[in-house]
Amino acid sequence: MKKRELLQGTVSDYTYDGMGVVKVDNFTYFVRGVLLHEEIEFLILKRNKKLGYGKVERILKESEHRITPSCPYYPKCGGCHIMHMDYEAQLDFKHRIVKQNIQNIGKLDIDVRKPLASNTSHYRNKAQFPAQGHPFAMGFYRLRSNDLVDIDTCLVQSELIDTIYAELRTIKNTSFVDDVRHVLIKHAFVSGEVMVAFIMRKDHKEEIAAFMKPLLDRYPIVSLLQNINTRNDNVILGDHIDVIDGKAYIVEELDGLKFQISLHSFFQINPKQTIHLYNEAIKSANITNEDRVIDLYCGVGSITLFLARQAKHVTGVEIVAPAIENAKINQQLNQMDNVTFICSDAGTYANKIVSSKKYPDVVFVDPPRKGLDTLTIESTVKMKPRTIAYISCNPATLARDIAIYKEHGYTCEYVQPVDMFPNTYHVECVVLLQRAIS
Repeated sequence: MKKRELLQGTVSDYTYDGMGVVKVDNFTYFVRGVLLHEEIEFLILKRNKKLGYGKVERILKESEHRITPSCPYYPKCGGCHIMHMDYEAQLDFKHRIVKQNIQNIGKLDIDVRKPLASNTSHYRNKAQFPAQGHPFAMGFYRLRSNDLVDIDTCLVQSELIDTIYAELRTIKNTSFVDDVRHVLIKHAFVSGEVMVAFIMRKDHKEEIAAFMKPLLDRYPIVSLLQNINTRNDNVILGDHIDVIDGKAYIVEELDGLKFQISLHSFFQINPKQTIHLYNEAIKSANITNEDRVIDLYCGVGSITLFLARQAKHVTGVEIVAPAIENAKINQQLNQMDNVTFICSDAGTYANKIVSSKKYPDVVFVDPPRKGLDTLTIESTVKMKPRTIAYISCNPATLARDIAIYKEHGYTCEYVQPVDMFPNTYHVECVVLLQRAIS
């Protein structure tokens, strides 16, 4: 079989990122934009000794779960990956991927529950729009590419972000347009406050202020910032921030708790679903007012403060210093005196706890996509907490780490996926690991 050859086959499975798996003569091809059990005709784009990639040309037998995406830029824009599936199929896909990872990577027989569903549109509270000139374009990148897709609207951003973005596109008529790298918008759903930050190659504070004045009069933009970034890589934000108008942050509220969000702060992008995620984890861990809890990878302290409403004391640990500064401010905003925030590497601090022998009752971990390192796992095990609550954004590393914990005497009964990112292949999971009583 050669490149550009047409083949026919049936979609038998999915890859982790939502591509269809099609086997022809015992050879595997990955094809984007198809659904499970569909019969398709596809064009071979690339093939090596182990697998090939194809582009669907015709759908010979269509799935009942196929829908026409409501976004006119799908699939050119790389922000969404599975918008051609109805929501039932999206949840089934995410359930399937988590289950496969638990079984194939972790080699574990654990109940994987159906994902907790989310609203599917206008759920994002943050948008980063790259910009470029000659000709001017602003939007999102194509999947796995630096090619910019020029878009007018985005259906997964909050409606207010989408409205403000539509007006910001007139930036193409300004004198400083060539120095705009990105425009970042954050929207606090409960307070309504909005932050708009221009990531610039050079200083244009006065021109930005003049351009934004009509928008400041019409919208609740309480934080207008300029961020200078002169790097020649893909890092979006630089270190230098100028407050052009208002303040350097916005304030959001989650389930009655207030959080100050700065430009560099990480905050969950689906706030309504975040409440379900945190409450699911805390409820399952059965936190009591006698428990001492350690929250590793605590960020700006969002789940730490949720925990503090239930526990006797919570220690939040985060290696990023500005995040810890935000966390301490958030502690003050909510007047909680049973919380301590520590700026440290998670594994290093966990190892110190082992040395001190002041063991917690419960440990929460919410690591980045790479999962937990050996020191963190071994140290949390040596603490002997009755429960380790693991929140994960990567089912593959989650499955790997659960298997390691099992070797150390910690087991779990179920995995609870939570759909934080509808129309994308991403999925969060909550796992409760219980220590065997010896």
